[in-house]
Amino acid sequence: MTNRHFLVGLTVTSVCMALTNMVLCRIPAMAPWCALAWMSLGIFFVLTGLMFRYAKSAALSPNKNKFTSAVLAITTIKLMVTVGLLLAWVVLEKPTSALFVLPVLMIYVGFTIFEVYVLLKLSRTPPPQILNDE
Repeated sequence: MTNRHFLVGLTVTSVCMALTNMVLCRIPAMAPWCALAWMSLGIFFVLTGLMFRYAKSAALSPNKNKFTSAVLAITTIKLMVTVGLLLAWVVLEKPTSALFVLPVLMIYVGFTIFEVYVLLKLSRTPPPQILNDE
């Protein structure tokens, strides 16, 4: 997967998630959580960019175990950041409804679908040939 291909996909995913945020923010019951929705969009945008850089370098490594480790690390970090964001929101804002989870969950799922697509493409990257000096 090329950098250009990734950036186009990331842009499309981000625009779709931004449109989702705009629709959700127009719903009166969801309006109090708009700041959280936009914050999570920014966080997932950055995390996805970092994920691509890390996973691409791991996919190009001759050691395929490095790619598997990268995928596990990316998944763990993304889950921890999501839970941390939600816990911080609960502590700081003390929401009266559990609806605040919905925009974050929708953005999480949208970016996860894109990340799985990217990681599947990267997993098919052939390892570089190692030249032996004989």
